[in-house]
Amino acid sequence: MDEFKIEFEFFDALTEKDNKENFSFLSGTKPGNVGCTLSHYNLIKNHNNDKLLGIFEDDVLLCDDFIERFSYIENNFNLDWDIFFLSSFYHLNNDKQRWHETGDFEFTDIKYIHRVYGSFCTHSYLVNPKSKDKIINLMKKNFNRSYAIDHLYILIQPELNCFS
Repeated sequence: MDEFKIEFEFFDALTEKDNKENFSFLSGTKPGNVGCTLSHYNLIKNHNNDKLLGIFEDDVLLCDDFIERFSYIENNFNLDWDIFFLSSFYHLNNDKQRWHETGDFEFTDIKYIHRVYGSFCTHSYLVNPKSKDKIINLMKKNFNRSYAIDHLYILIQPELNCFS
C-alpha cells in the first residue's frame, strides 16, 4: 500500500474469543476462520464514513499496474453495487443451481468487469458505504451456515450486487 501511496489503517485480526455477539458457525469451523470472519464483519459494521471501505488482507500482493487497473474501474464502472471484489476466483462449476441460476458470474457490458455470485476471494475488496446495513444484516443471518468469510460471501452474493 505504501508503494502505491494508498492511505490505510492496519487492524489487528480478531480471534474466536472476540465473538461478543455469540454468532454460531457451522460445526467444525476452525478458530482462525471464525476470527477472520469476525474481523471482516467488524470492519464493515464499525465503518462510519461516507467513503468507500477497502479491505485488504495483510498478505495481499498488488500487481505492478494496480493504479491503472483501479483507474479503469473508476472511469468505467457505473452500476449499482454493494461489494466490488478487486480479484476473483470462481469454481466455474457446471451445476447452475450451486450458487446462482446463472452460475458463478455473468458478463456485464463493461469490459473486464463481471457480476459475481460465486467469488471466493476476500483478500481485496471494496464495500459501498450505502450498503453497509444490508451487508451486515445478511452476514448476521448467515453466520450459522458458514465456515469462513469467503464462504459467507458466497452465501450472500446472490442477494447483493457484487462485481469483480
